[in-house]
Amino acid sequence: MHNDRDIAHTEKRKDGARVCVSADWEVVVQEACPRKPFDVVAMEPSKFVDLKEQTKQYTQRKKV
Repeated sequence: MHNDRDIAHTEKRKDGARVCVSADWEVVVQEACPRKPFDVVAMEPSKFVDLKEQTKQYTQRKKV
């Protein structure tokens, strides 16, 4: 499958790379497949959300 190939490309590239910070991972993933480079989107803390409150309205916990 395509996803498996993508992961294999990244794993292969990772073996020869020196990764110290998260920005290094961006470079490793971008360079993993030179013919068709991956689009890497750097996540900022503001893009992460806490879904704990939203899940409470959909989850029913039975207290025993």
